[in-house]
Order: sequence, then structure tokens, then C-alpha cells
Amino acid sequence: PIKRLNVRSFMTRPAEDAKVADHVAFEVRGIAFDGGHGVEAVLLSADNGASWAAARLGEDLGRYSFREWRTELSLRPGVHHLKSRAVNRVGQSQPLAPLWNHAGYMRNVVETVRIEAV
Repeated sequence: PIKRLNVRSFMTRPAEDAKVADHVAFEVRGIAFDGGHGVEAVLLSADNGASWAAARLGEDLGRYSFREWRTELSLRPGVHHLKSRAVNRVGQSQPLAPLWNHAGYMRNVVETVRIEAV
């Protein structure tokens, strides 16, 4: 049985393969959660994980609740791979590579959203 939740974040905007205007600020947002310690930070990468910057966290609604996060980006023309990575209050964070298990439970790898600035 699953008795804990791994720290995890999701991007809810922009959607996969979205097109955004180059050099114009747009909002990136999502949710994060963990196993009850609390989300301390959500980091966002616009360069496929080469560098990370902190997003603004929404209100902490309590143990096990989703925590909203958001930030703004302005990108040069081209294809970009956005990644979000949550970190909780005890220092646990999402891995960059999946931790494989036979049933696929507890998946919390950093996910990538591909967008294009045109």
C-alpha cells in the first residue's frame, strides 16, 4: 500500500506545444504538493534544466493541500523546454530522472512542457 506522497509539481499553463509571443512576458503557473511537510519552493527552468529560478508561491492551505505557484517569462524566438521542480520543507525535491518501479507508483520526476516562442 502507498503510505506517503512524494513531492511533486505540475505546470497547468502554458499547455504542451503552446505558442507564445517572443520577447513578451507571459504567465507560467501550476500546482505543487508533498507528503505533509509543506512545499518550500517551486523552481522553474526555461532552458531544459540548465538554470533554475524560484516561482512565487500561493497561499499555504495546509497539510496535503495543493499549493499554487506562478511566474512570468519572456523568451527569445524558438523552441523551449520548461521544467518545474518542487522542494519541500525537509529538502526533498523531484528527481531529474525517473525512479523506475514495476507498477509505476509514486512517479514524481520533473516533467517538461515544450513551447515555442514566435
